[in-house]
Amino acid sequence: MNFMNTSPGLPVRRLGFSIARLLGLGSLALIVTACASVVYEGKYPWKEGWREAKVMQVGTSTEIGKPQYSDCRGKLPPEQVASGQFASVLYSNMSRRHRRVLPLQPGDAFRPGEEVYVNVTSCTAPMVRQTPGAR
Repeated sequence: MNFMNTSPGLPVRRLGFSIARLLGLGSLALIVTACASVVYEGKYPWKEGWREAKVMQVGTSTEIGKPQYSDCRGKLPPEQVASGQFASVLYSNMSRRHRRVLPLQPGDAFRPGEEVYVNVTSCTAPMVRQTPGAR
């Protein structure tokens, strides 16, 4: 009796590929569901675009330099880009690391190395410092 191939005409390789594919899709669904339910510090939901990030650089638009993966400077009025302060942050999204440049609010004083929350779906949401030990 052939236990590996229960369907006539279905190659064993094809059956194995289908099972592996099904397991992979199931794993992906679990990861997405787990991430979607994350709420940082009880008020920054992952599903609304909030991500944990680390400040890499702070400065003017020209000091920050070239455009990054996600760059708010192209979505802002030219006068704000010319006179504003910006932060370049590093964040992870679905196991990939990305850089984002976003404007700082007047009076913000962030330093490289600080851990923050950023909203990757908005160029107007403020960057927020993470509370040490909280999540």
